[in-house]
Amino acid sequence: MTGESPEYVIREKTHRKTAFKAVLQCVLFLQSSL
Repeated sequence: MTGESPEYVIREKTHRKTAFKAVLQCVLFLQSSL
């Protein structure tokens, strides 16, 4: 495979953003429970 398809790149970026948001919410939840 030479070069990535735009669809895959967009999906990867969206997935990373969603995962980052989930981690951020988890951290905030842990901080508020302390």
